[in-house]
Amino acid sequence: MSYATPTVNVRFDGNIFEGSGSVDFRVSVPERTVVASVGRFQGAVTGFSGVSGSIFVDGLNDLFMYCYDILEDIGHGASATYLINQSGETARTLAFLGTVNTVMSGDGPYNPYAWLHPVSSYQGAAIQLGIWESKYELLDAAWDLSSGNFTASREGSAGGETQQWWDTFKDAIANSKPLSGDYVMVLENNGVQDMITGAVPEPGSLALLGLGLGGLFWARR
Repeated sequence: MSYATPTVNVRFDGNIFEGSGSVDFRVSVPERTVVASVGRFQGAVTGFSGVSGSIFVDGLNDLFMYCYDILEDIGHGASATYLINQSGETARTLAFLGTVNTVMSGDGPYNPYAWLHPVSSYQGAAIQLGIWESKYELLDAAWDLSSGNFTASREGSAGGETQQWWDTFKDAIANSKPLSGDYVMVLENNGVQDMITGAVPEPGSLALLGLGLGGLFWARR
């Protein structure tokens, strides 16, 4: 039996960076160099199929996303229909998101969705740059925005705090655990920028995660 690929219709806010802000950076991969406003995107779910509405972390009216594609574009107030790929992220992206969550959770309970809720435009920009670095850099050991397959440099003087957040995240990667892919989904459209956002695991997935954590606990004992 075959199943249709789940889809979601997204309407981006009139200010696509509503609630988080952005910082201008020159970003580059071999196929493209562009000066981009960098930060977390915001929009609303206007329709979906093949999934439950409960999969969307902050509800249908607050869909928080980051760009997972710098080869295409999306504009303020635009609408797009995306295919939902629940295994479209790379292992390096999960490693970076796990690090961001660890840093942002601090001494409190681990929050698998902390990456979706930056506390400033600078932190949001650092998270976005790290997501691009995690996807486009071909060397697994490299976490360097200044060289390699993906590079980024700030435009003007407003990006200094972004660099501080990036350094904080980068320094924590070695001692952080990757985020489980059950908490992430990629929104894909061949024509506009792809997005990466959070996903609430189905109850069955949560049970499997619990069994895995329980197995680790007993193994450690």
